[in-house]
Amino acid sequence: IKDAVTADGNVVMPIDTEAFGFWLKAAFGPPVTTGADAPYRHEFRSGNWSLPSFSVETGMPEVPRYAIYSGCMVDSLNWQMARAGLLTATASIVAQGETITTTSAAGTPANIALKRFGHFNGAITRNGANIGNVVSADLTYANCPSSDNLGQLSVVSFGGSGSSLLEVMRFQLGGASAA
Repeated sequence: IKDAVTADGNVVMPIDTEAFGFWLKAAFGPPVTTGADAPYRHEFRSGNWSLPSFSVETGMPEVPRYAIYSGCMVDSLNWQMARAGLLTATASIVAQGETITTTSAAGTPANIALKRFGHFNGAITRNGANIGNVVSADLTYANCPSSDNLGQLSVVSFGGSGSSLLEVMRFQLGGASAA
């Protein structure tokens, strides 16, 4: 029986000072950046009517088989904070299609230095004031695009402890912040 063809899946990534910004931009759109010199402040805000799309390539060079997923959008971004362990996030992605090739379209990617954030240094602020330290949290931001309506924002929801009390929530992790 034939059915709709979908291309979706999850990507687990470390929450770090360099690469995690790519995923925040994919989930929220471009940040509002302030500061003439380092340290810069990047604020990612929800509620955009259009979301950025991107392509992802997966590769098995030994086969060789490379799959390019185009028209990708972040469906949801989830991360847990605790007292110990590695700080990671999971992005659920939906895409419009898959193209299979025998060579890489991306070439050789540049290495990105991994400088992780730790669990122990999180804070929640509201209107610039610290309202508490993060001991543990399970946060999910959902854009809710579907493969039927990519490019259209259906619903924006933000889940997690105390989220209904906060209009703008900023997670300050080791000096960097995302809102």
